[in-house]
Amino acid sequence: MSNNSHICTYVTSCSICVTVVVLNVHFRSPQTHTMAPWVRRVFIHVLPRLLVMRRPHYRLDPHRSRFAGLAAAGPPPWEGSPGGGAPPAPAPPPPPPAACAACRACRLHDAPALCDALRRWHRCPELHKAIDGINYIADQTRKEEESTRVKEDWKYVAMVLDRLFLWIFTLAVVVGSAGIILQAPTLYDERAPIDVRLSEIAYATAKPRPPPPPPPPGPH
Repeated sequence: MSNNSHICTYVTSCSICVTVVVLNVHFRSPQTHTMAPWVRRVFIHVLPRLLVMRRPHYRLDPHRSRFAGLAAAGPPPWEGSPGGGAPPAPAPPPPPPAACAACRACRLHDAPALCDALRRWHRCPELHKAIDGINYIADQTRKEEESTRVKEDWKYVAMVLDRLFLWIFTLAVVVGSAGIILQAPTLYDERAPIDVRLSEIAYATAKPRPPPPPPPPGPH
């Protein structure tokens, strides 16, 4: 009985420790932890196949992804001037090209009229401030999406760990229960139970009881 209580105590302690570890992995973020390459390969590519797991698909907001793509497109063509992004000095307008680089880099509009508008307003300070603000927002959106992807990877690693520990816990409980049941002495002891033997001995050695006296005759 004491061994069984010790086993139950060990199993309960291990389950609590495993729960704490899984929760710790589940709430990790790129700001606090860096995922090692071996962790990504083992817990995202190898173990899910062995545990017959399928990763749930994470869908990004298409509008946010399209807006974040502006940060990857680079600065506008006029921000490469020696003045560090300041409006350049007035110069004679260049001949109109077939399609300017700003229009080819634009991810939001495809209208040909955008070329003429940019040639007319690209020296405006307010336009530069607005574009800087848009680039900042797009860069923050891209960083947020990257952080979300890393968080989803950590959550999936925690899910794989939880499934792995579930299988280990189930096998341990099944094997331990089978071992305890198969060690019962009544399965291998072919002797008669002691209560049956004692009852037979008591029945054989018991003195016979005298018959009860007949009832007295009643009045006629």
